[in-house]
Amino acid sequence: MSSRDRRRRGSTILEFAFVLPVAVGLLVGGLSLGVMSVRTVLAGDLARQISLLADSGVDLGTAGGQQQMLEKGRGLGLESGKAVIYITKLVREPAGLRVDRTYQMGNTQRWRSGLWRLEDAADLEPGEQAWVVEVFAESGSVVSMLPKTVKAKSVL
Repeated sequence: MSSRDRRRRGSTILEFAFVLPVAVGLLVGGLSLGVMSVRTVLAGDLARQISLLADSGVDLGTAGGQQQMLEKGRGLGLESGKAVIYITKLVREPAGLRVDRTYQMGNTQRWRSGLWRLEDAADLEPGEQAWVVEVFAESGSVVSMLPKTVKAKSVL
């Protein structure tokens, strides 16, 4: 092997050593972003499904209603404490908004409901009602720059 071949081989190894960490970082970041995006879509879909369940008259306080929520939230890890669902029924009365019913399921110690000001939740006329469903779940991201929680909200 000539000295020219050895220099080429050495420079190739050196270039690879510089490129490898960048390539691995981009790969891990892209995968984390993809997982987080999928979980965000799942959380939004779960919020819509639960709001439709509640609006169709299913009593989410019964064992049957909670079983349906567990089945729908399986993809986000609802049963294992990796997600939480907050369901609130709001009613607009002449005096203002009031909470008619609330349900919650999942890890309520880790995430709190974001429904602090009822007026911000839904724009209702007197006599109207709405279901507000909030879903919080782990994002699945291993990259520290990406959020650790995905959030979704559905108002029906």
